[in-house]
Amino acid sequence: MAITLFPGSLVLPISLIRFSQDTINSRFSPLSPFRGRPLGEVLDKILLGHGRYLLVLLRDYRVTRRGGVWYTINNRTLWVFKQLLSRGYLKYVPAFHVADIRKDRFTTKNFGKCIDVLGKVGGKFAKAGEFWRTRFDSVLKFDQSL
Repeated sequence: MAITLFPGSLVLPISLIRFSQDTINSRFSPLSPFRGRPLGEVLDKILLGHGRYLLVLLRDYRVTRRGGVWYTINNRTLWVFKQLLSRGYLKYVPAFHVADIRKDRFTTKNFGKCIDVLGKVGGKFAKAGEFWRTRFDSVLKFDQSL
C-alpha cells in the first residue's frame, strides 16, 4: 500500500520495495555525501543515534514501478533501510516516484528479492539477512581520483 503525499511523492513500506540490481558495492560512492564509507558504518551511525545520516538517505530516495512491483533506484540505501526494518526501527520511507530505471541499471535476476554485496560491509551492527549475501570474488573499486 502506497500513500501519495503530493504528485510524484509517496510513502511506501520498506518490505514492498525490491532491489533493481543483482550486486552493489559494499561502500557508498565517493561522490555521495558518505564519501565512500562502508554500508555497515553508515548503518552503525544511524543505530548509534546520528539522525543526520538517516536524513541524508531519506532526502533523495527514488523508486519506480514495474509489473506492479516497486523497485529502488538507490540500492545501497535500500540495503540500509532493510537492515533498519529487520530491527524494527524503520517500516516506511518517503520516496520520489520516477518514470523508470535505465535498462543497463536494471540487472536483477531474482525479481529484486536479494542482492549480492561485493566486499565487506564493515561496521559492528550489520547482520546477515535473507535479502543479501556477501560476495568477495569481484569487488568493485571506485576511482579515487574523481
